[in-house]
Amino acid sequence: RVLRGAPEYRGEWLRTAALRALGSFGPAAREAVPELRALIRRPGTASATEAAEALWAISGDADAVLPVLIEGLQSHHVHDRRAAATALGALGTRAAVVAPRLRGLLAHEELWLRVDAAIALWEVSGRSRETVEALLAGWERSRHVRVRVAECVARMGPVPEGSAAAHVLRSELASVRRHNAMDGGYGSHDIHEDEKLLALCRQALRGTGKGTTA
Repeated sequence: RVLRGAPEYRGEWLRTAALRALGSFGPAAREAVPELRALIRRPGTASATEAAEALWAISGDADAVLPVLIEGLQSHHVHDRRAAATALGALGTRAAVVAPRLRGLLAHEELWLRVDAAIALWEVSGRSRETVEALLAGWERSRHVRVRVAECVARMGPVPEGSAAAHVLRSELASVRRHNAMDGGYGSHDIHEDEKLLALCRQALRGTGKGTTA
C-alpha cells in the first residue's frame, strides 16, 4: 500500500523506508514481489535500485535484479551509484560479472564511492588484494570512512602479521588522539563510533572474519 500511494511530500523517504523494511523480511514478504518487479522497470533511478535490493532479499532472483543494478552504477548521482555498488556486493559471486565495472570505480574522484566499490569488488570476486589497497588508501585519506573500512577488513580476516593492514589497525589501537576527535566539540555518539572502530580493529587482528586479506 505504501509503495502504491506514497505521498508527494517526502514520498521518496517513505518509499525507501518501506523497501528496506520489505527487504529485511526476506521471503516472508513475497506478496510484495509484483510491486517490486514493477518498480525495477525504471532502471537508473534510486527507487529501482532500492526495489532491486529488496527483490533480491525476498526472491533471490539475480537475473532480474542484476541488469537494474548495473544500470544504477552508471547513474549521474554519486549516492545512487554507491547504493548500486552496495546492492551488487550483497549478491556475492552471483554478480561476479560486474567486477570490471567496480574495479573501474576504484579511481573515482569521490572517496565514498571508491570505498563502496572496493568492498563490493571483494564481495563479488573474493579477491582482496586490490580491495585492501583501495580501502587503506581511503583510510589514510579521511577519518570518516574508517569504520566502514574496518567493517570490511574484519569480515575478511585474519589480517596477516606484518602487512600494511595490520600496521594501520595496530596504529589506530595505539593512538592516543581518537580518529573522530575534533577541536572544540565532542558528542556521546562520537564515543560510540570510536568504540565500534576499536572493536573492529581488534576483531580483524584476531582473525574472526570469514575470508582472508592475503
